[in-house]
Amino acid sequence: MPIGPERFATAPRADDRWGVLAFLLIMLPFALFAWVHSARVARRLPNSKLLATRGEVGKKTGTSEYGECYTLFVGGVVFHLAQSVFDAFADGGVYRVYYVAHVPVPIMLSFEPDEPDDGTTTHAHRARHRA
Repeated sequence: MPIGPERFATAPRADDRWGVLAFLLIMLPFALFAWVHSARVARRLPNSKLLATRGEVGKKTGTSEYGECYTLFVGGVVFHLAQSVFDAFADGGVYRVYYVAHVPVPIMLSFEPDEPDDGTTTHAHRARHRA
């Protein structure tokens, strides 16, 4: 059997069709599960209330069977984030975070630096107002 582009110049063979059919039968349950799960999530989110939390940020990194984990703690709420979002927070800085409650973890929508309770300003807050 030719290996290069010549292989595709001929009519498909019967065993090629069986391979495509097997692939589709294997992938169909995964696609169906993803579709049902995303529909359930999308149905719940419009009914969710916008919540806010405020506090000093605690950051924690770790590893799991899926790779690196980036966990952020703000005002008693735990967020699992992508590294790019995680890196945007200054450890120990005070932030206000807007989110929707979602199972298994809340979904962060937005955040902004905030003033600490003691009246001092954080480095992140000063940087924002320096311009």
